[in-house]
Amino acid sequence: MDQPTHVVVVDFDNTLISNSLHYRVEESGILRKDLHAELFGLRNQNLARLDELTDEESYNWAATAIEAYVNSGLSMEDIEKVLEGVKLKEGVVEFIDFLGESNIPLAIISSGIDDFIRIILRKHSLSFSINEVFATKLITDFNDFGRSYGRIRGFNSGSVVTPGNKRDFSLYFSEIFQVHRDSILAIGDSSFDRNLGHLKRNRLGVAETQGKAERIAPFFGEVIVTDHFVSVQEWVMRKILQ
Repeated sequence: MDQPTHVVVVDFDNTLISNSLHYRVEESGILRKDLHAELFGLRNQNLARLDELTDEESYNWAATAIEAYVNSGLSMEDIEKVLEGVKLKEGVVEFIDFLGESNIPLAIISSGIDDFIRIILRKHSLSFSINEVFATKLITDFNDFGRSYGRIRGFNSGSVVTPGNKRDFSLYFSEIFQVHRDSILAIGDSSFDRNLGHLKRNRLGVAETQGKAERIAPFFGEVIVTDHFVSVQEWVMRKILQ
């Protein structure tokens, strides 16, 4: 196979899907009521100042959420049931197929949870279409070739993705495929993705409304308002031909 000329790194929550997997789990009714109330307050507080969150605050947000999952006695089987109805945005599967056919490696770099993301990838038969997933990795009772089973017991602290280290994971991914960092194409949806990829001009923001597009514009080289990934694919095609 030829040497890739580019790699693509993409966020997951609110980028490949609508809303977030954390939100889906936390609002499903399976958390202990007091822990749900705590997370609900923390989420609203952090979303109100998302652009200002430090890496430490982002890490603590993730740690607090997982601690609530542990203390609520959640299992991966509980999570699979809750995430059963999650769908990818229109055009995402075709976009991933396009990257594979074009020999462009793809990584998901997300502040979400690796084990949750992989549930969605398996559901859409995409487990082998994604080269890497960088996201918080849970500690569970059992793990069989990347699939987690049983009770959630904790998480791997070194795997947590924050706004600050999204660039580090992006550069690491490009080095795996010996692609220059200037040829990383990044796709995200919020200020949390301000360091995704490397060059700002190669970072695309995806927004559902014009209002959101204006809010996130400072963090991206270009922003498009769309609910279909065909526009994202067209942007990638234009970039690789430049």
